[in-house]
Amino acid sequence: MPYLGNDPGKLGTVLMDSFTGNGSTVAFTLGREPPNSDALIVTVDGVVQHPTGAWSISANILTFSTAPDSSAEIRVWHLSSTASGGLTSLVADTTPQLGGQLDVNGNAMGDGTLELLKFAETGSAVNELTITNAATGNPPALSATGGDANINLKLAGKGTGGLEIGATATTASKLILAEDTDNGAHTITVAAPAAVTGDITLTLPDGDGDNEQFLQTNGSGVLSWAAAAGGLTEADSWALTVGFVDDAQPIDENLDRLTTDGFGLLGTGMSESSGIFTFPSTGYWAVLAMFDFRKAGDSDYNWGRIMVSVNADGGNTYSNVSCGASSMTQHDSANMMASAMCYSLVDVTSTAAVKVRFDVVSRDAATSVNGGGGYNSTSFHFLRLGDT
Repeated sequence: MPYLGNDPGKLGTVLMDSFTGNGSTVAFTLGREPPNSDALIVTVDGVVQHPTGAWSISANILTFSTAPDSSAEIRVWHLSSTASGGLTSLVADTTPQLGGQLDVNGNAMGDGTLELLKFAETGSAVNELTITNAATGNPPALSATGGDANINLKLAGKGTGGLEIGATATTASKLILAEDTDNGAHTITVAAPAAVTGDITLTLPDGDGDNEQFLQTNGSGVLSWAAAAGGLTEADSWALTVGFVDDAQPIDENLDRLTTDGFGLLGTGMSESSGIFTFPSTGYWAVLAMFDFRKAGDSDYNWGRIMVSVNADGGNTYSNVSCGASSMTQHDSANMMASAMCYSLVDVTSTAAVKVRFDVVSRDAATSVNGGGGYNSTSFHFLRLGDT
């Protein structure tokens, strides 16, 4: 079969209409409307027909100037799939434009082999993504737009995957949080360190914690809310309200919490029964005892002691953990005065087992332990320093 120019059958994948002549019909209806006559190749029995003089096109009606012979094979190749632009090749068009929505018909976009971008449609959708480019110094934007006035932008990984923010050769990954645009353009940046020795996962706790708590880690990336450490949580002071004469092991009466001006109890405070003091909580406790001795007469010496029990036996076994001694030398007829002080750091591992008491021992039974008088003379002080 003779052809003018290239074989129409080798023009590539194009649309084609086929008809058979009857010797009288000159008008044939095409399957689609071409944009113009240049978008068609028309052959009759394999001979290309020139659009000038041989045929014309109006809408989708092809009209021959002379009716093709009976049984003539008529073929019409469409070089364009639209009636609006005369486009014969997308590759050749360097500035293609869409006249409406691009319907991917459930297919992905790619290079012909690998999928690069895939779309999933929601039938009732009113929101969509908008990609906006930017001028020098400004970042391009991926935004949620559509019918809803307030809507989130959702990013999700696949399976156990998450959202990964990439880095560059000159900077580590960073998340930049901007203030309300009505207030300005300031930002807060959360950045990864420039070098990381290994993969780290930080898992947040449930809930928002209590007032003044902070986030702490267990060393394995699990975060939890905890009370801030470093400040004192317990401070208490007691005093001997009425003095006595002779030894006391322990001082077991006339003990009361301070009521003098300026004193303030911090926390729960100590409790006392028959001279045995019980701690309100475990932890490291500083215990300070101050003893005030008085005597009218000959010289003398005295001891004040902090006694601690660490056995769960009801406080029956005590050890002398700190001792303060003083001596009094009579130099005239006035009463002699002396004081002793002792201190101990007590690790209270159990409030039921660890107890404290205070003893006094004098060489002379006539020595008195001073108390009362509107001020703190013989007194005992407790400070919780931290967790055990």
